[in-house]
Amino acid sequence: MLRSPVILALALGTWVPFSLGQARRGDPLPRGVSEIERDVTVGQRATGAVELTPLPAWAEQGRFTFMRMDGGIMEREKAKRSTYGRSFTPEESEILGDLYTAHAERTVALMKEAGVTWVWITWSNGWSREYESGQWDVLRGLIKRLHDAGIKATAYFCATSLFWQNMFMDEPRSVAWLAYLPSNLRLPYGANLERPPYPYTPDWTPVSYGRRSGYRFIADVGNPEWREYVKARMGAALDAGVDGIFFDNPLVGRPRLDEAVGFFADMQALIKQVKKSGALLSTHIGAWLPNTVPIEDLCEVIYSGSSEPGIIEGNWRSNIAEWRYQRAFVGDKPMYGEVIANFPPSGTTGIMSPKGEKVALAEGGAAQHAVANRVFGPFLKGIVRNEPKAMSAWSAIGEYNRFTLAHPELFVGARIVPDVLVLIPDEWPFGEEGQSGALLEAGSRRRC
Repeated sequence: MLRSPVILALALGTWVPFSLGQARRGDPLPRGVSEIERDVTVGQRATGAVELTPLPAWAEQGRFTFMRMDGGIMEREKAKRSTYGRSFTPEESEILGDLYTAHAERTVALMKEAGVTWVWITWSNGWSREYESGQWDVLRGLIKRLHDAGIKATAYFCATSLFWQNMFMDEPRSVAWLAYLPSNLRLPYGANLERPPYPYTPDWTPVSYGRRSGYRFIADVGNPEWREYVKARMGAALDAGVDGIFFDNPLVGRPRLDEAVGFFADMQALIKQVKKSGALLSTHIGAWLPNTVPIEDLCEVIYSGSSEPGIIEGNWRSNIAEWRYQRAFVGDKPMYGEVIANFPPSGTTGIMSPKGEKVALAEGGAAQHAVANRVFGPFLKGIVRNEPKAMSAWSAIGEYNRFTLAHPELFVGARIVPDVLVLIPDEWPFGEEGQSGALLEAGSRRRC
């Protein structure tokens, strides 16, 4: 499939002057700060010279089904400090933390029962390597258990999260790895911003993550020491035999586009050239199109979020238009992603109905997009404890997953044939975040 012939106009960078007292490149750095200068030059390797892994048959669109399998102690501690985990009961939090140990056998059996052929597991989500590596023996055993069940495993990484209380204690040099932005300036993604060396004071602010942002800062993907730190984590996952690497939140710190591209080129170089691994690299589109296109070019698989379909305020909400729009940017690469709840009590605060699960999976089949759940909170507790409501939804997932796998003639190699052609003007018609909602909403009101 050819990429949609849309001319993507990236926003021009903003010039930011140095303030009095602000360090300039080459000035002596404070004691304890890394002596490595920022070098984010994008050479040949970062501009398309990385040769992607030929797609194995099991990863072809229509031949796999996917499920998020977040869990373990790292995920439990992250949830305590994140918005999505605020509603978890003590029992739900305990099950999340024990998912890869006490509940590992049950969890893998559930995935097999639901016809899941590919999962991700939490390998690194923002803690120090000293803390995270203490969990890796458990994860190595889990990967073997999954493989024995015929299930592929991707290691989840956050490209930018840094839980500062833990990181600053175990890795004092990490204070120099934070992404900073001008305090009163909101930049377009990919803007050509020149960040001065640490500490970027007095008019720069470290980038935080989300509403509960006091716990988590965002790392600068252009920082060479941060990249090496991430590669050490990733190398351990590759040695453990993972089938894929997923990087979340690569643009949260609003890096320059060349910095983000360079980060992914470095990761692919480790996978392909150093580890000689066939692991598939992926990241998500999120709300960041078109800025993610050069990054997606360095990935074999593309991840995308989605919403729970259904009737909301008298209107039918569907993911198909959004997924087809995204498909235009990624060509034939496999796409997969999660269903995020639109209305309680679904998502992290409840359980989707069996009908809702089936609709989401059917939409994914129609749009060449594998669909998964966020298996957290009461849903996770329910399937681990074999509760009827949760198991009813889980059975619905299994029914549709098995149908997909049993009928490759319907899904493998399929093409989306548009019945409407939208001519986009020279001005980018979406918002700063790259959302396509306005265009899709306008198109849905017009019947052709």
